[in-house]
Amino acid sequence: MSSASVTLRGSLSPMDGSVCRVALLDNEGREWPISPRGAGSDLAEKVGAPVELLCSIVEKDGGSQLHVRSYTVLDEADDSWA
Repeated sequence: MSSASVTLRGSLSPMDGSVCRVALLDNEGREWPISPRGAGSDLAEKVGAPVELLCSIVEKDGGSQLHVRSYTVLDEADDSWA
């Protein structure tokens, strides 16, 4: 597990068939599953919103998941986050 925090931006998209209910879709088109623990548990209610996440990247089950420490919902009118 990486203990270093990283900041990622993107929009929240729903996930099906996984423990993770939402993922961060970054501006490069990569989908980052979000662990339903910690601050990530609140994000299922914000699908479609642009967000900035302070998180760590955790290697789990042969892939990567984000463990969100905190998040900010970005202003949708300001598209500089994309």
